[in-house]
Amino acid sequence: MQGRLADISGDALQSDGWNLVLTDAGACASSSDLSPSAGLIPAPVPGTVAEALEKAGLFDREQPHPLNDRDAWYLCRLVDVNAGDAVLRLEGLATLCEVFLNGQKILVSESMFETHDLAVHLHGGDELALCFRALEPGLGEPGPRARWRPQMITPQGLRLVRTTLLGHMPGWCPERQAVGPWRPVSLLHPHKPIVRDLSLRSDLLEDGEGLLYASLSIEGYVSEVTLRCGEIKQAFERDSHGRCTTILKIPSVTPWWPRTHGRPHLHEVTLIIDDVEHPLGRAGFRRLAIDRGPDGRISA
Repeated sequence: MQGRLADISGDALQSDGWNLVLTDAGACASSSDLSPSAGLIPAPVPGTVAEALEKAGLFDREQPHPLNDRDAWYLCRLVDVNAGDAVLRLEGLATLCEVFLNGQKILVSESMFETHDLAVHLHGGDELALCFRALEPGLGEPGPRARWRPQMITPQGLRLVRTTLLGHMPGWCPERQAVGPWRPVSLLHPHKPIVRDLSLRSDLLEDGEGLLYASLSIEGYVSEVTLRCGEIKQAFERDSHGRCTTILKIPSVTPWWPRTHGRPHLHEVTLIIDDVEHPLGRAGFRRLAIDRGPDGRISA
């Protein structure tokens, strides 16, 4: 396993507490302009507009209709959240998104790949709204001269938008555009430790020892942070920059193999903060090497 994981220590907003409303592009400047009689569609979060519409019987994945020509509003009433200061974490918004809290705009996001942490003050019973603006009206606007013209995507203006090309390559993949909060939305509370930039990377040595490299930043007081994989634990150490790192070693670890060569074995990984466990998923250990053969050339 290699790469970055979602940060922890946040309370995910209930996936069944969201509703979706579709409006004409630009019809509503803020969430307060939405009509009270607008048809609400239950919408899972994380999720996409296509997923919500399909569950409501309003979208056919075999014969999809465009989803980039209307504004999509995700609405959530924070009925079970206490008043006070908090951090609203938005881990992925596809793609041109405006965020409103109690009718006030607090964020404009133009990339589906960015994570946003917003300091907010909650009063109790607050309303959170995510408006995903229609992409289509802006794709025809002129931009900087292209150094190359991608032949697979339509329209060409999409090269200026930080979004996935899936759904925009006719003949290559289904024309189902990704719109919506495709990654979790959560609230972080100041009284809880907040973990940021959690990174894990696994490796397998020639002698069969597995290595799990981990690093993170943590806000708030904690007395002990430990990484566990299987039955083996290893404490983190804090460096001069305040970042916590560790290397967990597993002797004779069961390696990960492709199904064509063996079993793709995975190991449970857990982060323990002051005796509170936070599952991080599963990791596999493998080693890649080039077999150049006796003549020094790469074998077929």
